Amino acid sequence: MTTRRSSNLSSSNSKNSHSLHQPTNPKILATRARQYGQDYSTKTFIKSAPSLIQNAKAYESQPGHESKEEAYILYARFVDILVNHVSKKNDLIESKNAYKQNPNSKNGELYKDFLKQLKKLPDVMDKSEILHAELKAEYDEWIKIEDKRKELRELQKRKLKERQESLLLEEKFHKEMIRRKSSATSDNELGQKLRSLSAGSGGLWGSQTIAETLKYPSIGDFAIEEDDENIQHISPSLPPLPSNETVELNSKLPDDKKIISKLTESFNNSSINSDINHKTVNYTEGGAPMRTIFLPSELKSNFLSIATPNTVKNLETCGILCGKLNRNAFFVTHLLIPEQESTVDTCSTKNEEKMFDYIDNEDPDLFILGWIHTHPTQSCFLSSVDLHTQNSYQIMLNEAIALVCSPDDKFPKQFGIFRLTDPPGVPTITSCTNSGFHPHDEKDLYVECNRLKGDPTSGHVVIREGLPFKVKDLRY
Repeated sequence: MTTRRSSNLSSSNSKNSHSLHQPTNPKILATRARQYGQDYSTKTFIKSAPSLIQNAKAYESQPGHESKEEAYILYARFVDILVNHVSKKNDLIESKNAYKQNPNSKNGELYKDFLKQLKKLPDVMDKSEILHAELKAEYDEWIKIEDKRKELRELQKRKLKERQESLLLEEKFHKEMIRRKSSATSDNELGQKLRSLSAGSGGLWGSQTIAETLKYPSIGDFAIEEDDENIQHISPSLPPLPSNETVELNSKLPDDKKIISKLTESFNNSSINSDINHKTVNYTEGGAPMRTIFLPSELKSNFLSIATPNTVKNLETCGILCGKLNRNAFFVTHLLIPEQESTVDTCSTKNEEKMFDYIDNEDPDLFILGWIHTHPTQSCFLSSVDLHTQNSYQIMLNEAIALVCSPDDKFPKQFGIFRLTDPPGVPTITSCTNSGFHPHDEKDLYVECNRLKGDPTSGHVVIREGLPFKVKDLRY
């Protein structure tokens, strides 16, 4: 079984980091926007466009610079797909000719769908350009910060070197004073002996004194004049050199610190404290990070109840999982039942624009996180058609999941949470051009991804009791 659904080309493929995020050069972001699978059909690209915009809006609503980057990538990708990719496809050109002859013809449907997305292009381009301007300004500001930090690091190195030289000079001077004091003691002893000889013989010097006790200046008289705040008075033994972090700089540094503080304030205010975020502990087979998805435990039973009228007729039912991104984790908050056509082993959605309109009106911050469907006459697994449907969600959102329910008690496995492996699953299905039910020779194309108790790395989906969610049936 499977649900046939449009491709969800809506992930920027960037890794999240919720400490102070270093802005990315907008030129690199533009390059990432053009990095997406080229093997999809024109129909798949066009059908995926609403999901692309939806996830861009959801990212745009999130705080922080990184979310803004991801939103820009998705908006720019939408523009690139429509303007530079789909518009040049031969099948779209053929459909355009058919549409001109008869707007209601079946052969003209592809171009008709393209026109619907083309109407959104001006607004998306405006958003893309605005975000690009903001990102460039923030990137330029970051460069200023880095230049100032570099300047301060160089200043710090110079002051450290000067301090080291000063300490060594004082140490050398200290040793020289000790040597001179020792020499002065010897001279005094010699002078006393000479005076004794002179007094006893009444000779050459008579009553004159020879070099009454030789006097030398104290160490303090030779002290190097230096700012007390920058140079500490040394003890007889040379103290350990301070680290770069503890070296006190001259009076200019506090002003520089204020400059850096002012420049970084906007970044610090928008960044999320990593201590309160959900840590990323799951990764695809290729190493791409997957944020945790929290799934309400009651969602499955609610969905099966909705599906019962179809289940008793051996017809499949499908639903769409939507949710919110919060503290680096996804929470499934909505179960949508779209308009659909069902058979014993397939379920195809219809009028998808209605679903996207609902999402826009309900909460534009919602992400499309995957799908759920029943297997009334089969066990719990992903069929070949299911694999293609799941791929349409997962190619651009690593975390996307497929929930499969087999309501009949005769099947040993009645519920499963799956994702495609990446690799080999995603690249294999992406390059497969077959439709309908067909075999795949490759092994290990998908895995279960629900997290096992006591093993956080076993899966990125956590089933939790008490999580609120809303159900909306769009069929009526």
